[in-house]
Amino acid sequence: MQPLIERTLHDGRSVAELVFAPLAKAKAPLEFVDVGARNGSFILPPTYAARSRITGFEPNPAEYKKLVTGRTDSILAGAKEPPFAERRYFPYGAWSEDGPRTLYRTTGPGAVTLTAPADETMTKNMFRANDRGVSYFDRHQRLLGTETIQCVSIDGLWDKADPYIDILKLDVEGGELEVLKGAKQLLSEKRVLLVLAEFLSAPYYTPRVTLGHQHVFLDDLGYRLIALESEQSSYCSGQTRIEPSNDRWLKYAGDAIYVLDPDRNVLTPEVSYGLGLACLAMGFGGFGLN
Repeated sequence: MQPLIERTLHDGRSVAELVFAPLAKAKAPLEFVDVGARNGSFILPPTYAARSRITGFEPNPAEYKKLVTGRTDSILAGAKEPPFAERRYFPYGAWSEDGPRTLYRTTGPGAVTLTAPADETMTKNMFRANDRGVSYFDRHQRLLGTETIQCVSIDGLWDKADPYIDILKLDVEGGELEVLKGAKQLLSEKRVLLVLAEFLSAPYYTPRVTLGHQHVFLDDLGYRLIALESEQSSYCSGQTRIEPSNDRWLKYAGDAIYVLDPDRNVLTPEVSYGLGLACLAMGFGGFGLN
């Protein structure tokens, strides 16, 4: 479904033209932060991305090189990334504190993590339909090696002169809570408007952080959970001949969307407007307009 912000009205004007009009004189772009930007950033509507600066983090050197040269796996496969007003990428990991940390390289580039090696017993017993009889461990999580990389906290990196982050996206293979801890000052100051964070329901990393841990952390800081999404493949615990279409398979991960709660916080008109635009960008039409 096309987001409301991308639609055209009967008089020929676009919704984006109307909702962005109050910001037309402002020179500063919207701020979109993508932690784990490995494959490119595709979640924003073009009209929103075109008015945004993307700040991306990718600690895996091979994937970082693909990112900065515009040759990510997704782009080479034909995916079209929306146009951003400005781009900046950092070859660091985002974490709860600055300093060196071990990067765990895995058979699947999307499973590379700063958290820990995946629990072999659990992931060897996870079978997804599209992995064709190969366990999740062998297809994606088998450890190939390690290296030491530099990590930074978002609080430490973010320019104090920048007012706020409009959308903060986290996809870091079990380390989302640590990244949030590294942005606690910004979150406490209500300078992050919308958070999109991947979560695990099958806790195959140690420490075993799941959706509940993220939710409590953000709820305590005044954020409201508004959506749970699960586009990741389902899995069966153990192999089976029952097709997923004739069975109820398990979900191991998803994405949670949080917003600065407008009923629990006193928001300035500027912050309210930015929050509304971020919600429109993520498809929440009525909520965003209100």
